[in-house]
Amino acid sequence: MPRAGFSPVRSLMLITGWIPRGRAQSPEAVIPKYDIGTDEIVTLLDQGQALLSTASSLDRGRWFIHPMLGPMTRKQTLRFIAVHNHHHLKIMREIVNAVNV
Repeated sequence: MPRAGFSPVRSLMLITGWIPRGRAQSPEAVIPKYDIGTDEIVTLLDQGQALLSTASSLDRGRWFIHPMLGPMTRKQTLRFIAVHNHHHLKIMREIVNAVNV
């Protein structure tokens, strides 16, 4: 694994389970180029679940380099995925609640 220096931001996120809002811009590679429908969202969620299952069973020595947070162990990466998904679910709930008011 590449040597990862101490990252206060990464540590704070992984420990507290909280990602600050409005601090980072989504990388171009993850911004959809077109509108997607419900069927495609379900397919993407299924694919994500399959990848997560695969990642969970990988060797503990595996690592991932996050573009902003740097190198993370497998355990840190799985925790980050959970925190990141929770962050986006909170945003989606706020949007749905705002539309339904």
